[in-house]
Amino acid sequence: MSNDECGNKSKNYRNGYSKKTIKTQMGELEIKVPRDRNGEYEPKIISINIEWSFLKVLHIITVIPFATLIYTGIKTATVSIAFWTKRSGNITYMFYMVNDFAKYPITIYNNIVRNIITYIIPFAFTAFYPAYYILSGENPLFNIGMTVLIAIVMMVVGVIVWNRGIRSYESAGS
Repeated sequence: MSNDECGNKSKNYRNGYSKKTIKTQMGELEIKVPRDRNGEYEPKIISINIEWSFLKVLHIITVIPFATLIYTGIKTATVSIAFWTKRSGNITYMFYMVNDFAKYPITIYNNIVRNIITYIIPFAFTAFYPAYYILSGENPLFNIGMTVLIAIVMMVVGVIVWNRGIRSYESAGS
């Protein structure tokens, strides 16, 4: 950093940056890390003010099993494809790789990815939307209500695909 918080030159201004390589699931990523020769940079704790209420706690307790049902519905539907193809591992794996996008705030993605993980393969409702409600308290009807609705829809789709697969199943034995 060339200037301190007040905009004045500090004795620590010639620190510059050093390059570091971070290994991630996507490969290696090179970042620039600011040097701190004088040991003056202090980490800061950011406080998050969450307003807790009985209703918010009830929403959290309610949303956890429904978020799990989203995973269960998607997995049931994708593994049921094996009734027709005799294999479904690759399809299930592909759907679960989309889940990696839901590990991060959806606001960092472009609209295409955001819409896919919200409305097509709705993993965003397993973490982002419930967490957004907890942190902001905004729009519980969408953030919690849609999680419940999508969980029900995903389970119904999973059960329908499973039942159709059972009807078309042909045993390999005699």
